[in-house]
Amino acid sequence: MYQVTFSEQSMHELNKLDKMAQMEVIEPISSLKSSDLAAPREPLGRFQRGGQTLYRLRAGACRFYFEVQGETLHTLYIL
Repeated sequence: MYQVTFSEQSMHELNKLDKMAQMEVIEPISSLKSSDLAAPREPLGRFQRGGQTLYRLRAGACRFYFEVQGETLHTLYIL
């Protein structure tokens, strides 16, 4: 299991949701395993941007864009 951290933009978007909705959209990212990241399948995707490997995860109406930093998944954006 990874620790999940959030950028300022991500926290701002997350805080727009009520607590139950927050828990529902965070659950998919908080339960990701290294095997999921090694071979992403929908709703998880991987892409390269500016020489960095980034991931996209759909969770309900939200999309999480994040990077792996050791044992941490750092969420850059939530749309």
